[in-house]
Amino acid sequence: VVPADGASVPVRLTNTGSAAWPADLRVLVGWQASDQPYLATAPDDLRPVDVALPALAPGESVDLTLPLSVPTGSRQLAWITLASGSTPFTDHGSPALQLANTANR
Repeated sequence: VVPADGASVPVRLTNTGSAAWPADLRVLVGWQASDQPYLATAPDDLRPVDVALPALAPGESVDLTLPLSVPTGSRQLAWITLASGSTPFTDHGSPALQLANTANR
């Protein structure tokens, strides 16, 4: 759960694949108003987060702090995914991390 006014959220990313992550990897976040417990599909507007990601080898991890800016108004859900080039990992079957803000709880 993310506070209504936004926050930095600690996450640990681990490369569970069999190849090193590409150098152009980035974190994308999209927000959508919803009273549901999770989003079935990605919001229309996924935007990159300003955080540097190393090209992790298989089995390597990195701890990051993601700065999140929660939209004002109703309860919002964040859809967080990685992307290489223009393709989010969620388009290849990797699940998104989803977080809700605390507004209107």
